[in-house]
Amino acid sequence: MNIYNGVAKGLRVNRIVYDSLNIQNGERIDVEKAPTLWMFSIDWMDPNVQQKLIDYLEGGGKLVLFPTIPTKDLLGRECTLLKDYIGVSSKGRKDGFAKVGKIDSVQTKYMERFEVEEGAFAWSEDELQEVTAFEKKLGRGKVVVFGIGMELDFDYKYEVIRELAERTGVVSEFAVEQELDVSVREISEQSYFVFLHNLDEYEKETAIQRNNEFLFGGNAVSVPGRSGLMLPVNIPLTDEVKIAYATAEVFDLTESPEALDVKVKLKQAEDWIVFETFKWRPVETTGVKVSEEKDGRLKVHLLPTLEKEVTIEFVKSS
Repeated sequence: MNIYNGVAKGLRVNRIVYDSLNIQNGERIDVEKAPTLWMFSIDWMDPNVQQKLIDYLEGGGKLVLFPTIPTKDLLGRECTLLKDYIGVSSKGRKDGFAKVGKIDSVQTKYMERFEVEEGAFAWSEDELQEVTAFEKKLGRGKVVVFGIGMELDFDYKYEVIRELAERTGVVSEFAVEQELDVSVREISEQSYFVFLHNLDEYEKETAIQRNNEFLFGGNAVSVPGRSGLMLPVNIPLTDEVKIAYATAEVFDLTESPEALDVKVKLKQAEDWIVFETFKWRPVETTGVKVSEEKDGRLKVHLLPTLEKEVTIEFVKSS
């Protein structure tokens, strides 16, 4: 409830793409590589892990800890390293409704109540109005303790996760005009695949921005209902040919010394693929139109056909 149907789901629905970290190995957490760390915690946590989180905060990391602060080791013995470092005591747990920031009437299955006032940003919605979440600067870093366990069974709870993320400076890289799940698989910061998932029953069309820059030449992309797309950005096909972007899916490549065939699946009413190459040139055929851009770019316009798959043939440039 707290992870898969809770915080992790809330981050993904808000198009916040994250990676995972092996917290149990013997290495320190590199703050440069993981400037923000979201850590699920129950009563039990290994002392070495507790100390690792302390060192992480001392080094400037931003830690989101939810939904409780551990007080025991994995054998059930008292271990309050992290609790003592944070310097906040618990007043026990209950369920009910909470107010998180400006969002009221948040239904919870679990609320940890803390004896703290400074940095508080969530409270129980009862006559006591006890603190259930707070933030605090520690070392060169910052901890955000979110003592609320909730399943994301209503849309308004996604706002709660956004509120939580913004407290550590975490926002989505992506902006879309329709509700789509967006993921990336990176080769590097400039070379990656964009995964677009439409979980609804109807088709959705949207332009896509990453870090305030339009992808795919600013062209709107349509994603069928209950389906998805995997689209390339700056992906090398060979040592001599790179795809700058494509609204179609590339699924096969055949290469010989004198010819190059790229097979694509058409996904839009009209698809566009921009290639970067100085040694090859796409051949115009039925439904395949080619135009030149600067810096070795060749734009291929794929017109609608009865076929859902098209082969783009390349020949050596003269």
